[in-house]
Amino acid sequence: PRSLRGLTVVRANPTVVEELTNENAVLRNEITRKDAIIEGLLETLAASAMSTSLTPSTHATPLTDLCQLSKEACDAVTPMLKAFYEKIADQRHGGSSKLKS
Repeated sequence: PRSLRGLTVVRANPTVVEELTNENAVLRNEITRKDAIIEGLLETLAASAMSTSLTPSTHATPLTDLCQLSKEACDAVTPMLKAFYEKIADQRHGGSSKLKS
């Protein structure tokens, strides 16, 4: 080896260069494979985070949501229907109450 300003210059050995080139290719392939795995995991996490952020944690399922909505609708309409039918019954029995439009 000869020296060039403090650096040692070594003649390239074709066998060593080939081994290093092969090892470099193997390492690059491994990095590419692991990058693909990590990218897949990140996409899965992002999709999971998106789906959980779209559905509030207080509601377990769409069926639960539907049942809750139906109950709220019934609770809101029941007093009105009850008053309506009471007025009809009152009129049948000779009452003078009029239905409000």
